[in-house]
Amino acid sequence: MIDYLTNVAAIDAGSNAMRIVIGAVDATSFLVEAHKQREPIRLGADVFAQGYLSDATMKRAVEAFRGFRALLEEYQVTHLRAVATSAIREAENGDELVERVREATGIELERISGLEEAHLVHIGVSRAVYLVDKNALVVDMGGGSVELTVVRQGVAIGCETLPIGPVRLLSALREQDLDEAEALQLLTRYRGVVTDLLRAELADGRLDLCIGTGGNIERMGKMRVPLLGKTKTSKIKRSDLDELLPIVLNMPLEQRCSELKLRDDRADIIGIAMLIVQLVLEEASVDKMLIPGVGLREGLLWQVTRQAVAPPWAKRTPADMKSTGKGPWNKSES
Repeated sequence: MIDYLTNVAAIDAGSNAMRIVIGAVDATSFLVEAHKQREPIRLGADVFAQGYLSDATMKRAVEAFRGFRALLEEYQVTHLRAVATSAIREAENGDELVERVREATGIELERISGLEEAHLVHIGVSRAVYLVDKNALVVDMGGGSVELTVVRQGVAIGCETLPIGPVRLLSALREQDLDEAEALQLLTRYRGVVTDLLRAELADGRLDLCIGTGGNIERMGKMRVPLLGKTKTSKIKRSDLDELLPIVLNMPLEQRCSELKLRDDRADIIGIAMLIVQLVLEEASVDKMLIPGVGLREGLLWQVTRQAVAPPWAKRTPADMKSTGKGPWNKSES
């Protein structure tokens, strides 16, 4: 029987949803997932359309964090990191939401850069996929942005953040009164970016692997089973997308929910997400994308795990570790 040392947690306040994952860790750093939960709060719907978060959305977000705090207490979590990505990063009143969350729950929500997002994704992927002797392109699709990371011999050497997440593009399409299929018009300006990144970072531009992370990409892998009769969900091919796109783009949202088992907040962006992946695969000149089922949250949780089991000399400084008195997972206010 494993004697678990502590419980750790990671919170990802993304543009399309907010998620928490809790893990149990033993003294050897063995980590097992204990609980995960998703709250369908689309922060990007406000920010990408009007530049700021509405009061109603902020109230829903704070309530979600109250629920997360209850889970932290239930599982007696001792180490936590909570991060926010493009929507809160770009919101004019993002600071206000961070403060509301802190006041209501004691949780310190950090707005991280696209570069740090890519770093955390690389941590998660490298623990699931052997990259040591590989050249790889890691594609992390969030609601607001797509992070492209070039990996050479297991080391991340270059990153590009593109503002083409499907929630952002959906807002742009609605503003211009365009339909899903016309998302390609919005993607045209980004043609050549992937190719240029690969040429800049890899001498011969050769890729051994293309790896995709994020909920939309994982859903694409699952969709190829019922719609194309495939057996594996851990990859998506360019030929799959050629077949799937006409089916999905011509399928009403209600049918996507009922037949494809998609949530409402996935059904309205999955077609756009597929067009983005199709563009990336074409630009990278690869035939398929591997889908390991890990990403930012797993990288974040592993980062927190290392902090939890690190020897005293490797931990944060005392100033970083002071408690506000609202819970052991807090960072101090400076």
